[in-house]
Amino acid sequence: MKKAFLLCVFLLVFALQAEATTIKKISFSGISKGSELIVEAIATASEVSVNPENNFPITFVTFKVLDVVKGSLNGNEITLRFVGGELPNGDYMRISGSGIPAIGEHGVYFIESGNKKMLNPLLGWQQGRYLVQGNSSDGLYAVPSSGGDKNREAVPLSRFKERIKQELDR
Repeated sequence: MKKAFLLCVFLLVFALQAEATTIKKISFSGISKGSELIVEAIATASEVSVNPENNFPITFVTFKVLDVVKGSLNGNEITLRFVGGELPNGDYMRISGSGIPAIGEHGVYFIESGNKKMLNPLLGWQQGRYLVQGNSSDGLYAVPSSGGDKNREAVPLSRFKERIKQELDR
């Protein structure tokens, strides 16, 4: 009951704050150029807390950055803030189309803003999240997450990052 109430309150608040929360399709060029920061990283920690302003769960995911493809970063870690998550008492909130990376997830992340309070810091939400799969002996590949371009095949990671750089040079 608490979970359903929390979700209803959340939906009402955001319906009042925005005309619509529709994530439009963004081209690969648009995601590449529109991102403040693009990194290859592994999620190493996740912490859920309650936002005191509205009692919504907020998940902070810390990433170990393996490569900065665009932008600059001090150090080799970044922590991103996602609205939603599961609290220790079992209450949870999930936002459709806005996945939260799990600990151990390896990906290429197109970060719209690491500083603004947003529902999801990734540009285009799931469109800005490419999973890295494979291993060092068979090769690593970038694969669109569930919200990415599902028609695209897995691309060797090095070629994928080169494609991003080519888009940025155009």
